Amino acid sequence: MEAARWLARECLPGMLARGWGRIISFTGMNAIQGYDGHAAVSVAKHGVWGLTKALAKEFGRHGITVNAISPGPTAKDGEDTAKGPPAVLARIPAGRLGTPAEVAALARTLASEAGAFINGQMLQVNGGTQT
Repeated sequence: MEAARWLARECLPGMLARGWGRIISFTGMNAIQGYDGHAAVSVAKHGVWGLTKALAKEFGRHGITVNAISPGPTAKDGEDTAKGPPAVLARIPAGRLGTPAEVAALARTLASEAGAFINGQMLQVNGGTQT
């Protein structure tokens, strides 16, 4: 989380001068659902969400949006999305793993003018996996 604060602090002056900017963080599903036996991981991921919401409120009026992407189970490039662990696939209503391209498509939208009114959100790319 310290890295996210540092990055925002370094990038924000230029964004403020331009009156436009996009900050996109990545977190995980455990920010909401928790991670049994690894409380520190859940706290850190939830902290990214809190930082996202706080920065969005503070800088939204300056044309800067701040959002977080929370990918669900995702295949590596080139992997068959239907070949994930059976226990994981059983929890995904889409019946398959996501792809890096699907996560990247959301990031491109958030970074573009099309994402101008999306601010302070943690968007999940998870095939309907319930958190």
